[in-house]
Amino acid sequence: MKSVSITFTLAFIIMSAVISGCSKAGYSNNAVITGYDMRTCACCGGLYMNFNNSPVTNIATSYDVTNTPSSLGIDSNTHFPVYMQVNWAYVNQTSCPQDVSITGYALQ
Repeated sequence: MKSVSITFTLAFIIMSAVISGCSKAGYSNNAVITGYDMRTCACCGGLYMNFNNSPVTNIATSYDVTNTPSSLGIDSNTHFPVYMQVNWAYVNQTSCPQDVSITGYALQ
């Protein structure tokens, strides 16, 4: 009886690990990386990103991504716009209100 109990417990643990390991990561928003921010100011530089699914950069509604382009799989051969699902967070909201950091992503 004890071996049946141990076998059942082990099977339950293995099944739980498999189920939790197969779950897909959820992303909070769909985003579009529209290109490089070539402006030179204290809160400029990086990549432009917006959430309105538009491939056009509108500075008033776009965000500056502080991640390096290479950390997002973007290089000199990348053709913009790049559509992604992202998790993100504000970076120093006080001095640079449009700066964000992408904490997780998946290309669409």
